[in-house]
Amino acid sequence: MCGVNLRNGVVIAALAVVMPFASAIAACPDLSGTFQCPAADGMPASTLVVTNKESGGGAMQYAFTYKIGGKDMSLRADASDAGIKKPDGQVTSCTASSYIHKGPNERGEGTRSFINVAGNFEVVSGGKTQRICVRKAK
Repeated sequence: MCGVNLRNGVVIAALAVVMPFASAIAACPDLSGTFQCPAADGMPASTLVVTNKESGGGAMQYAFTYKIGGKDMSLRADASDAGIKKPDGQVTSCTASSYIHKGPNERGEGTRSFINVAGNFEVVSGGKTQRICVRKAK
């Protein structure tokens, strides 16, 4: 009888360790930082500033600000692992490593933004890298 209680205690202790880890896996990634982006696809070179703030339940609020020639162009988006659908049909979602934006008529995964293994901000669409912005030293 004592062995059964000990076994149950071990199972409960194991679950207590695994459960917080499982919820952390579903959370959106921290993409924050300042990055230098080269000119590409008709866009001039720019500085990208990404900020993000957890908004509960595994969701994240992102702000992407491109600084180009003294002007700022900003985009704000909320994302969650379940996806957030906007009235115009766009969906923003995330995985543990990527922020994903998908247009209403876009096929496939959509556009995925993430911090690559080198620590730089990378944007992939249609399976192809569209842009890599290099992290600026602090």
